[in-house]
Amino acid sequence: MIALAARAGEPGERAWGSPLSVLDEHDLEWIADALDVFERAQGQPWRVALEQLDAMPISRRRLVAVRLALARLLGGGNKLAPMARRVRGLVLGRPALDATTRAARLATAAAALGVDDGELEKLLFIDLRGERPIMMPHGRPSELEVAAFANIALIQRGLRRAHRIALRVLDDDGTLLRAARARGLLVTATRDPADGATVLAIVGPLALVQRTAVYGRTLGELVPFLAASPFELELASPTWSSRLASPVLLPLAPVDRAGTYHPTKLARILDRHDPQLRVVVAPPPLAAAATLACPDLAIDQRGERGYVELVGFWTPEFLVRKLAAYGTTPIVLCIDTARACGEDDELTDPRILRFTRRPDPRELVERLDRLRPP
Repeated sequence: MIALAARAGEPGERAWGSPLSVLDEHDLEWIADALDVFERAQGQPWRVALEQLDAMPISRRRLVAVRLALARLLGGGNKLAPMARRVRGLVLGRPALDATTRAARLATAAAALGVDDGELEKLLFIDLRGERPIMMPHGRPSELEVAAFANIALIQRGLRRAHRIALRVLDDDGTLLRAARARGLLVTATRDPADGATVLAIVGPLALVQRTAVYGRTLGELVPFLAASPFELELASPTWSSRLASPVLLPLAPVDRAGTYHPTKLARILDRHDPQLRVVVAPPPLAAAATLACPDLAIDQRGERGYVELVGFWTPEFLVRKLAAYGTTPIVLCIDTARACGEDDELTDPRILRFTRRPDPRELVERLDRLRPP
């Protein structure tokens, strides 16, 4: 199940940097050769196939992407971990300093586990990446499927090295914006009046001073959703810039169940706190000029509506820009103190509610009530 997103705009419309390198139909031949290597090595440790893969005359970056794609498609590592832990628990301990003691310990462990003595040593570290056996439980994957998942890894690599990201999406139904918001990314959304495209400006991991690795991994979770709509992606840093535009070979976009998970939990908490409240999860984005604001909840109380946004990663400057996007709209930004990505200068704006585990429903409702016009 592979998706080819349609091209967004005509080539040459934007003066971007060099194209971001991804896999296409020209790579299918060597990917087929890589699959042959793994197919012949079934039942043997991964390191056997990886040594042959590294010897192929292909760039290291592309080989790593294909390896990550195969690890994702073939799987099997998590199932082996419990057995490996049991074997290590029975075999390891005080050093066996002579062959007789070692053999006796292996025989005792093998009898306890009900396995052959000769197979026991293979199970000791079978959960490690290079030692687990190669398995194809669903048969040999297609070259297109491997290339599509490898492209996810290549795009994620580019995102992790960026200071700033610009993502332009045509025909967006809100999937990417909600996905970015649900994951707490530092994102600002605007609407292009020329063609109605949604433009997401996202802060890159290398522009932050804290939690850059965690933020980079979280940012990478957006990549699978790029197949949902035609897009243009620009990555930039002080020393390089790169671009990518659909069509790109990617797996079909998944259903994003994370988009409303935390807002729904908070809505239930508010409902238990005050059953008279009318809480709407994922209300439509609010447009102020060209800027789009994306609240998580709308709360109706005594005929007045206020909004709540659960902010993920944040900096003080990001919060100031976000509040400006809402203008005079009654809004409370709930910020997790553990997800600060910059110096916390103790902002005192009443529209900012700090929390550690979850927002206090009483304080949240009271803040909204004070913000509504008299």
